[in-house]
Amino acid sequence: MVHHVNYDALKDYLFSKGFGENNIEKYSVTSFGDGHNVDNQNRIKTQFLNEGRIVVYADIDERIYHPDLRQYILQSEKNYILPSGMQIVHANHEPSLDFTKSVLEQRSMCVLDNFWYSKMCILKSDFKWDHGRHNKPLNVRSDNKIHLIDIGKVCKEFMIENNKKSAEIYNRVIWRYKETNKHHIEREVYGKIMLTACPIIESIKNSKAF
Repeated sequence: MVHHVNYDALKDYLFSKGFGENNIEKYSVTSFGDGHNVDNQNRIKTQFLNEGRIVVYADIDERIYHPDLRQYILQSEKNYILPSGMQIVHANHEPSLDFTKSVLEQRSMCVLDNFWYSKMCILKSDFKWDHGRHNKPLNVRSDNKIHLIDIGKVCKEFMIENNKKSAEIYNRVIWRYKETNKHHIEREVYGKIMLTACPIIESIKNSKAF
């Protein structure tokens, strides 16, 4: 059964699934524009760190997962925690997402990627982000006990609706963020990423954290 997609419902659905954590103070930062505008992200991050806070940052389509995330962060002696990267993808045999179920319940495949999806997103000491937060300190390695999970490609229909909204909001958007032809998306986006897809790590899959 195909579930028709409403963008506002999608946004509410993603927010409702949260981090899988109830004890982390959350700030919704929605007015900073697209990924090129990191000045405000860096400003508010530095402000929080100067107030003695620990900064844990993720985009709306990212989830930070550890079975005991709060304690893992608090007990770590590291100034920077760089989670390992994972992208959950929509396999051809899987239906569109059902809003009444968790994402992990409905998806089986992922791409493990520490180049694009491992981001410096847990900070106890200041660090200046570049565009998209893809830059990393040279001496910090990805931590395989904690994951930054991207769900931007978890549903093809959701991706199309998100691309429609992106094209409305931003003047300049690269093709993969504005493409709405499902056949093109399947060929040019999913066709390439599925070449390296593997089953979702069992402990994450079974957690149904989001």
